[in-house]
Amino acid sequence: MSWKTVNGTTIEYPFAIAAAAVRLGRDDVNEIVAATRRIHDQARRLDMQVRDLQAENLRLRHENEFMLRLLNERDD
Repeated sequence: MSWKTVNGTTIEYPFAIAAAAVRLGRDDVNEIVAATRRIHDQARRLDMQVRDLQAENLRLRHENEFMLRLLNERDD
């Protein structure tokens, strides 16, 4: 079972990676490292996306407050 991200990337869950490590033994650790790296890279991308969306949300909130103040001043 794997997790499919919004952009279509398929990522294995950590327990699946751990199970692969047990099945593969020490001979093929590169696959485990590559899967773990994909999880880490995708988590970083998602974190950056969340930060960008939070910044955009804050900017829009401030813009809305400004526009409401302008409308309120005009009505007074």
